[in-house]
Amino acid sequence: MTLSPDDIVSRIIGSWQGYSDMMRAQDRQKFEKMMRKCYKYASSIEVKAEPFENDALFMVLIFEQEQIIEWLLAKVVELERKEGGKADSSH
Repeated sequence: MTLSPDDIVSRIIGSWQGYSDMMRAQDRQKFEKMMRKCYKYASSIEVKAEPFENDALFMVLIFEQEQIIEWLLAKVVELERKEGGKADSSH
């Protein structure tokens, strides 16, 4: 029986469950959201036969980048709202 790309991603995500379980609730939600994004790349992930030995290190780095990106996006939205409010009040 051959696994589909989504099944492979589900298996990989499942292998990180213990890691996720040890995180604070807020961090766990972000981590799980990040992991769900992997389904977008399921076909690419399928071609990788086995994980790197340093998966945990890479995952931490990727997770950290994800947190920074989310923070930056929130700041952009906040600034856009402020700028939008200023523009609206000047008319």
